[in-house]
Amino acid sequence: MNTILFCYEKAALQHHLDAITDLGHLYEKGLTCMGLKITEPNLHKALSRFIEAKKQRHPRALNSLAFFYLSNVNNPEIPEKAKGDKMRKALKYFEMAENAGNVNAVYNIG
Repeated sequence: MNTILFCYEKAALQHHLDAITDLGHLYEKGLTCMGLKITEPNLHKALSRFIEAKKQRHPRALNSLAFFYLSNVNNPEIPEKAKGDKMRKALKYFEMAENAGNVNAVYNIG
């Protein structure tokens, strides 16, 4: 395992919510450093990490989870019934993030 991922995983094991959320982003987009592919995108791992931090009502994770659903509305890899379900989930998590104090969520809701 790469040092970057190792450090994030170690922090996540200690329940560091920012590290868990950051891992979600790393797995969602994949990680390349100086042209070297460190990890491929893995949407299932990303979703799992966002949900893990969401359970603790972490404001940044809630906002990230909302964006995840919004940006993957048409992606068949994400196991949701229909496009509308993902849109409703995105709005729900933006609202939860706003209520948890994430100021970006206020803007994201529109």
